[in-house]
Amino acid sequence: MAQLQLKNLLGKLNGLLEKSNCFFGFTLIKKIEIKSLIDEIANCIPADIKEAELIISKRDEIIKEAQNRAERIIQDAKNEQSRLINDNEIVRRAQDAVSEQKQQVEQYCDNLQNTAIKNAEDIRTQAIRQAANIQEGAQDYAAKVFDNIDSSLSQTLNNVQELIENVRVCKKVLNEQRLNQQADNQTISDN
Repeated sequence: MAQLQLKNLLGKLNGLLEKSNCFFGFTLIKKIEIKSLIDEIANCIPADIKEAELIISKRDEIIKEAQNRAERIIQDAKNEQSRLINDNEIVRRAQDAVSEQKQQVEQYCDNLQNTAIKNAEDIRTQAIRQAANIQEGAQDYAAKVFDNIDSSLSQTLNNVQELIENVRVCKKVLNEQRLNQQADNQTISDN
């Protein structure tokens, strides 16, 4: 479920890129929109960890069920033993059977518990690793976007400064031409 939510959020991020305005070859995205998506992605990650914890909690239920089953088997064997108490050979066989069943049940419970613990730890480890990879990817992507924005803004500022300088130069040239024109007009009117 968390993977679908993460894919959906990454799709939103991609859609945001597609809808954003391009400016001098760079994409401009509002910082708050990127930050919001990164926060949603970060909030989505713990779902995998919760899923692993749920599996661990179910492990305890499975073990308890196996122990209850073992206790029922043992109780059944004890009841059978009491019924057959008059015959020593039957009693001995029943005791052997109970011990054997108890040993099998304990072994079954141990195997079940070990398998459940291993599976839960594997899922938890995988969830943590995936969460770290997703978070690292989102941070790398955000850093690239911000670097692109910084570069674009720097280039735009340089372009604006060049335009301002060009306007100053043009203004200076026009002022000089006007002064020269006035001087020429003054010379003509003096003659």
